[in-house]
Amino acid sequence: MNAIILAGGRGQRLMPLTAECPKPLVPFMDRPILDHILTRLAQAGCTEAVLALGYQADAIMAFVEDGRRWHLGVRYSREENPLGTAGAVRLALSGLPSAEPVLVVSGDGMTDVDLGAFYRQAVASRADGAVLLARVPDPRPYGMVALDHRNRIRQFIEKPTRVVADALVNTGIYVFTRRLLEEIPIGVTADFGHEWLPRWIARGKHLIGVVGDGYWSDVGTVEQYRQAHEAVLSGKMRFWDMGRKEWNPAVRVSGPTYIAPSAVVDPTAHIGPYAVIGEGVRVMPWARVERAIFARGAVVGAHSQVKGAVVAEDVELAGYSVIDEDVVIGRRVRVGYGAHVFPGTRLNLGTSVKPGAHVYAHHVIKDKHDREELYPSIQTTAKVW
Repeated sequence: MNAIILAGGRGQRLMPLTAECPKPLVPFMDRPILDHILTRLAQAGCTEAVLALGYQADAIMAFVEDGRRWHLGVRYSREENPLGTAGAVRLALSGLPSAEPVLVVSGDGMTDVDLGAFYRQAVASRADGAVLLARVPDPRPYGMVALDHRNRIRQFIEKPTRVVADALVNTGIYVFTRRLLEEIPIGVTADFGHEWLPRWIARGKHLIGVVGDGYWSDVGTVEQYRQAHEAVLSGKMRFWDMGRKEWNPAVRVSGPTYIAPSAVVDPTAHIGPYAVIGEGVRVMPWARVERAIFARGAVVGAHSQVKGAVVAEDVELAGYSVIDEDVVIGRRVRVGYGAHVFPGTRLNLGTSVKPGAHVYAHHVIKDKHDREELYPSIQTTAKVW
């Protein structure tokens, strides 16, 4: 089995997590998203893969190298300008010498569906292409698919405008024959959802839909990213390498929680439910972490409270700080003693929050060193004291 992985997007909807980290390398359950995808491909029987790269390609290549650690042969395709999903796949196709059908996967989706079984079903059908489908309560963010009684795709609607209960949507995971993909012009910007899938359907190409037997989630937004973590912790997504350790029984843990082996949690701290504590994270005495995700190297100060936040690598939260729901904190942020970061705030890369500050969404100014710094204020406009 050969595969093409679409890994060239900028990840704007995941900012500030992607401020200096390409989306495929954003940590998921304490490992890069791309690490999980490559693991799944190897388990499915894939032997060769091409990574279609764009934004921060060098960082991804440095992480994956030749793919040997996943027992995969990995090649790279780099686009000079964004080519869209179909354009990127067409450019990458030359890196796969085999004439067999190609598995195409998105670099920002998490699933426990058996990709090997999906590939074999697609090949056995002798269809020109197959689309892995998932059922969702609201199809508007996705491409909605209608099937006939033989599972042949009869209609594809990208980003529908109305809610359809229990709709089938495109997961961005496909199997295409090489002949079909060669119809896409090389070097031309093109998209599967907006252009080529509807075009192929109109031309009468044999495209089938396969409803996945398992969990799937796009993790392209912060909310989806959090929901996918909770799906793993709750057992809704069958995770293949949790790496869970037996932590100190004195640590107060409530509900589904992941604590990395090298994390240090004080016995007086309270962790969970639905908390992820990454490698090297230190949680100090009497801190409380609930429904929050901490990437490696973060420090949670004594008596701090963090609920419903996503925290990137190497962040320091000083003692008695309060981090509220839907806060996202970028790499190397420093939050001062007793500061309060209110719901919905995004703290960008390298931000420094002064002790005692009350920080609201978009409550940011620049200091003389041209970095973002937040000052103590209870006003809606930033003020230097």
